[in-house]
Amino acid sequence: MKEVISMANHREIVYLLLLFFLAWFLRRSFIMYPLMLVITLLHEFSHALAAQSTGGVAERITVRPNGSGFTTVQGGWPLAVYNAGYLGSNYLGALIFILSDSAYGEYSLMILAGWLVIIAGLWVRDAFTLCFSIGVAIVLFALSFLAADALEIFLSKFIAVCCVLYSFLEINWMIKNHRQFVVSDAEALRRLTGIPAFVWKLGWQLISVLVMILLFRFVLLK
Repeated sequence: MKEVISMANHREIVYLLLLFFLAWFLRRSFIMYPLMLVITLLHEFSHALAAQSTGGVAERITVRPNGSGFTTVQGGWPLAVYNAGYLGSNYLGALIFILSDSAYGEYSLMILAGWLVIIAGLWVRDAFTLCFSIGVAIVLFALSFLAADALEIFLSKFIAVCCVLYSFLEINWMIKNHRQFVVSDAEALRRLTGIPAFVWKLGWQLISVLVMILLFRFVLLK
């Protein structure tokens, strides 16, 4: 019995490795463009949720066609709000993965679609972000009814892996390229605390690595 469980866990590890490899291999592919915008939307949602959870008000979420985004908030705890973007992307990625691996895995795309609709209804005000959010939600709803359960679970896990991996890769990319518009969260934290932006970015990278390790531990020990 132990040997059977061990073999099953090893297959899950290989499956997760393949998901990470596929996400890395396709990272510059045009077919990943919609997913990159979804990840940006979840990043901005994390800022909004942090503001709302710490006594502030999130006014609007905007995702631009170039893949960047911003969230307008009033009040809230700035330390939590600025950190929430990349930390939230990692947390939400792990949450989506665990959901897709649970007894509710066959409903994971439907749940994600509903999530996008709620975000759009609460905080999206511009035409591009609204059309994109609702359009992706419709596609996910359709897939949840038309796709086989195995395909739905695969897509959910792939989205989850991309949330975690791309957070790491984006931070790594912006460190190397010194692109200021991407590092606004870290720069805001530097101004708030006096701690160099590089330290915040490195901390986010380490957390991404930790979440990756925890995902592998999760599939190994389940």
